[in-house]
Order: sequence, then C-alpha cells, then structure tokens
Amino acid sequence: MTKLSELARLSRPVNCIITFASVWGGAIVASDLLFSLRIVVASLSAVLIAGYGNIVNDIFDIDIDRLIKPQRPLVRGTVRKSEAVTLAILLGFTGMTLSFLISEYAFVAAALAILLLSVYSPLLKGAYFLGNLVVAAVSALAFVYGGMAVDRPLGAWVLIVFSFLLHFGREVIKDIHDKDADIASGLKTGAAINDGRTSQLVAAFILLLLIVAALLPAIAGIYGPLYLIAILAVDAVLISSIWRLFASHDARVMDNIAVHLKAIMPLGLVAVILGSRGL
Repeated sequence: MTKLSELARLSRPVNCIITFASVWGGAIVASDLLFSLRIVVASLSAVLIAGYGNIVNDIFDIDIDRLIKPQRPLVRGTVRKSEAVTLAILLGFTGMTLSFLISEYAFVAAALAILLLSVYSPLLKGAYFLGNLVVAAVSALAFVYGGMAVDRPLGAWVLIVFSFLLHFGREVIKDIHDKDADIASGLKTGAAINDGRTSQLVAAFILLLLIVAALLPAIAGIYGPLYLIAILAVDAVLISSIWRLFASHDARVMDNIAVHLKAIMPLGLVAVILGSRGL
C-alpha cells in the first residue's frame, strides 16, 4: 500500500463519511434547506475534526491495538508516529479554521469537540463509563453542528437524542469486546471492572431506550409511515443486538454487534430525514 492510502486508513474513512452525512443530515432535518455553502463547509469541517480524533485515538491506543487491532497502520509500522501527529494537527487546525466560516458558535463547538477528542484516550477512556458518555456526546454534537450551519442548533433534536443513545450503547459494547486488552493495559472501563456483566445490562438498557424513543415520533404522529417502516428495520437490529448481548460472551459476537449498530446509522438518518419531510 502507498503511504497516502495508509495515512487515509489512519483517519478511518468510513467513520468520516458517516460524520459528513450526519452533519449534512442534521442541517436538512433542522431546516428546509437541502444544500448551502455553509452546510458544505460544516460537513467538511466535521470530517476533518473526526479524522483528527481518530488519529489521536490510534496514537494513544497503539499498545492496546497491538493486542486486538494488529492491522492498524501505526501498529504495522506503515505510518510513523511523527507522521500521524503531523496529520492530526493539520486536520484539527483546518477543521477549526473552517468552523470560523460557519459561525462563532460553530467555532466554540469545534473547539469543544477537539478538546474532548484530545483528552478522551489519555484521561477519559479508562474512567468508569465516562469515556463512553464523552464519545456519545461528541457524536451527537455532529447534528448540533449541522443545525448551526442553518442557524438552528437544536433543530435536529430527534437525531441528537437518537445518536447519543446509539453511540453510548455501542461504546459500552465495544468496551466488552476490548475488556481483556483494557485490563492488560490497566484501563478501568466499566467492562474491565465488572467483567462485562454490568456493561451488558447498561448497553441493553440504553438500546431498549432507543427502541422506544425511535417509535415515539410515529406514535405521536410527528413522522409518517415511511419513517415508521424504516425505523422498524432499525429497531429489529436493536432487538437482535440486545438478545445477542446475553446469548454469548464471545468477543467476536460483541464486535459483530458493534458493526451492525454502525451499519444501521445511515438507515436511522434516512428515516428521520423522511419523517422531517412529512413522509
């Protein structure tokens, strides 16, 4: 692989694409606009900041990744640590600069996101469920950021709530998957402390809340039948995930659940966009 492709892998392109779509989708749900220069700038800014956070996470997690993610570029040595640091600074600085073009509030949100992403791995990841909450909050902030691009920061409140719950539950499940590596590294995540049992209950409860919350806009008549059809597919995956949480303690199953939860994110976004359009 070329150096450029390895540097791109370091930023986790799939996550960045999801971030781009989240910000743009948040702007659409928060307003009547489908396109504007500010929406484009906000989406690009968020992608750069997300790439920054992904690289910083890999820099701090290199020892853990040697145990559970040996394919990562820093672990394999295809990207040097100095190169990763340089790229992270470039992405973070550019993302912050673009936020100036959106609004002063967007700049504050971008600065907050960069701060939280910077301290997550060294300070918060090993704190009992606190790291999970921070990741969920930063993920939900993408929809606030999209709303800021159309001067309605909380206009996509449905997506903000859904995103927070989904990412919180998914992060707890990822901790169950990483439990042994986290214990070996001395991290005190919820799963590392309680051997995953309490984390299973917490993740199941959060996903159950999301299942109920996702149905409420349809039950209340806020969103229409197309939203309901799409969200029932999302809820089916969530129900399956809860069942599998308790059916097996295998790390591969936890990883599979996390992958499936990521896979339904675009469907949930489309469902809310359809609903916000009265469909």
